[in-house]
Amino acid sequence: MARTLYRIYLYLVCVVLLGFSAFSLNSLLSTLLLLTPLRGMYDTAPDSRAVVQTSVLAIVAILVSLGLGGVHYWLIRRDIAQEPDATRGVVRSLALNLVQAVAAVVTLVAGIGALSQVGRPQFGGVAYSAAAALAAVTVFVLVQLERSRSRPATGAAIVLQRLHLYVVQVVLLVTALTSWSTAASDSISALFVTAGSLPSPCSLIQPGGFPGKPGVPPEPVPPCDYPGYLIGDWLVVLFVVGLLLLYIWLARDDLRSVLRQVMHGVGFVIGLGSLVFGVERAVEYGLRGALGVTTFSADSFTSGYDFVPALIFGAVVLWGFGAQFLRESAASPLGPLGTELTLLTISTIGLGVVFYTAIALLLQAGLESVVPEGARPDNAQWAFAVGLLVSGIAHPVLAEVLRRRSVAPAPTLPRRALILAGLAAGSLAAAIGLATALYLFITATLGSPVGANWASQARGATMIVVVGLYVAGVHLLPLLAERKAAAAAPPPEAAPAPGPQPERDAVDVVLDGLQSGALTRAEAAARLRALIGGGPHP
Repeated sequence: MARTLYRIYLYLVCVVLLGFSAFSLNSLLSTLLLLTPLRGMYDTAPDSRAVVQTSVLAIVAILVSLGLGGVHYWLIRRDIAQEPDATRGVVRSLALNLVQAVAAVVTLVAGIGALSQVGRPQFGGVAYSAAAALAAVTVFVLVQLERSRSRPATGAAIVLQRLHLYVVQVVLLVTALTSWSTAASDSISALFVTAGSLPSPCSLIQPGGFPGKPGVPPEPVPPCDYPGYLIGDWLVVLFVVGLLLLYIWLARDDLRSVLRQVMHGVGFVIGLGSLVFGVERAVEYGLRGALGVTTFSADSFTSGYDFVPALIFGAVVLWGFGAQFLRESAASPLGPLGTELTLLTISTIGLGVVFYTAIALLLQAGLESVVPEGARPDNAQWAFAVGLLVSGIAHPVLAEVLRRRSVAPAPTLPRRALILAGLAAGSLAAAIGLATALYLFITATLGSPVGANWASQARGATMIVVVGLYVAGVHLLPLLAERKAAAAAPPPEAAPAPGPQPERDAVDVVLDGLQSGALTRAEAAARLRALIGGGPHP
């Protein structure tokens, strides 16, 4: 315990000094970058006094950190020399992985803030973002160099490292989705602008400039080049994807980790969700145009139905993580067949949520259309419900494929997970829907209705109950059938009792004596015959 507290003290001092140095370096870089073209319209150029102050602060901070931090780092290396297992301990793993994870997130946020402004009018803040990104990258590299000198042991130390590697990967993947959607959507809008179907955003900027203070001329507006905006958008995409690939490379050797499998599953779900969203947007947009809700135009397409980025991202991520899942299946505890069934189960569950939600919406819309004084759905609601149904229409097919493939000797865990997930989802939906319907009906009966359209809401809750009961029943029947078949199966035959075993220890002693030369061949043969009861032979 005392040794652990000592190590906590050493690493805590080093981490604090590293953070202090990074903060001082950030201040110096911010000041220096404000002297470059990165200074925006609303940024103030630093005077000589500010340059001197930040330079002295950075130099003093770095010198103090090198002095005091160097002594503590030397103590860390001495502790490792005295006890090599310290390189694989929890304290070291926590310090290194926590600092590197924070540095990675700061690099991500600051890098996006700086790169996204490339090609746009520079109003300010770019120098500060660039300085923070450079300081964070410096910390990241230093910690990675130290982290590469050792490997954490099993247990909490390796779990901390895996949490760092895979949680940051999830953050980067979600950020890649948003940055890709922005860049791709802006590129499509730029094509419409070039074709004259949309006005350029540059036309929204006041030609006279931004108003200044009373008696001060308006501040001029930097030249606006709308297609130039795309440079920053795509630089952000490359930056985020580069960080994601870096973290995938850092975790390249961790093949048998459960957290790695979970990360691949999360990535697969994100890709599936993006693909489903893209399909729903495409179908709904087509139906809205066919039903006369909206007109097919560049404005309506870019105002919420730009499905192309979601489709491309979903297809690429779904293929990428699915292929990686299958490529590493041999080293996975699930095995190749179990991995395939797991991906099939994830897809079936995800599409099932969409499919049955669409069924509930369509049932409610149909009921409202025939009930007197019902809240009749408009064409936009029909388009959304049908689009949702089409995006999840593969659910029954995948469920049947999973059922047929889940036969011996295939593992039953994926199919069992699907059955339990469907049973839980259906039961919860039915229970919540029933509680909601009863609440709305009872309050209205007692003269305190919840809103003017409580009856429509109650009918919608009833449809949720119907769909929930159906989903629960569909998944309950196979479970009961499996249990009935297991109960009717004959008990396995008991394995025959093992017969008498030769005295292996004595035989080994004789063979060892023969091999070492302590026994002659004749002596060894005589002893072996005596052991097996065969007596002497001529």
